[in-house]
Amino acid sequence: MVEVTSPRASRLALPRWLNVRLGAGVLLVLLSTLLGAKVVAAADTTELVWAARRNLPPGYRIGSGDVAAVSVRLGSTSDRYVAAARIPDGYVLGRAVVAGELLPRTALVAAQRADPIRRVVAVPVRPGHWPHDLAAGDVVDVYATPKDDVRAAPAAARLVLAGVPVQSTPRGDGGVFASGDSGSAVELSVPATAVAGLVLSIETSEIDVVRADDPGDLGSSGAAMSDAGASPSTPTRSGPSPPAGASVGPPTATRSASTPRAAP
Repeated sequence: MVEVTSPRASRLALPRWLNVRLGAGVLLVLLSTLLGAKVVAAADTTELVWAARRNLPPGYRIGSGDVAAVSVRLGSTSDRYVAAARIPDGYVLGRAVVAGELLPRTALVAAQRADPIRRVVAVPVRPGHWPHDLAAGDVVDVYATPKDDVRAAPAAARLVLAGVPVQSTPRGDGGVFASGDSGSAVELSVPATAVAGLVLSIETSEIDVVRADDPGDLGSSGAAMSDAGASPSTPTRSGPSPPAGASVGPPTATRSASTPRAAP
């Protein structure tokens, strides 16, 4: 008997070109996935910066309640605006910032370096001598009329300050200013050089606060007015003209400056 041996079976091997193409395809898919994720992430990059909640005039001492954090895509201009991680308390605005505008770094001035240096002064104002909807950030003119006990005859109301920003209004009373004895007052951001004159007017006069027409156009707020430089249109305390032939008596005082301006 002759033993017949069968040949060893050989395994079929995959072609080498198939392995190379498969690896290259997998690598391309991974690279495209990573690249696409990076592009999407870069396109969705936003930053939190401060934006003004309302119109803010120059000379206003800004606080955290005056701004809101917004998420925006700034790109290379991000260094021009104040990041939300930095609270801008204690800074004074060097120019007007309108509602919704991103807070630019160039608009902020340190309080001790502001030109002019400003102080916050509490001004007691009686009911009916101010706009009923007055709020922080509004710009006002301040008039003073001498009190009866410090004058012998009717006197003209004098423009004490023009274009000063309202820093804050009383809280908890619906915005109604009471008399000076109650301790309720409106706070104004006033140039330091005008503080003494304003305090003297508070002590000797009745104060009227009138909202300015267009606070956004004021380039410099808080110009002090002297008697000699008062405008010819300054309101006066005057009475009605008597009819012909009637005896002239003491005029009935009316305060035209005390009428609050309607809200814009």
